[in-house]
Amino acid sequence: MHKLVSAALTGGLIALVGFLSMAARRRRAAREEARRTGSD
Repeated sequence: MHKLVSAALTGGLIALVGFLSMAARRRRAAREEARRTGSD
């Protein structure tokens, strides 16, 4: 039981970190795209 809980917590943490990094990357890409179209 304890092993299952710790595994679930670890999986949730990894998923959260992955989601945050993906969102940050997408936001940075959007900002770069806006800068590129704005400078034209």
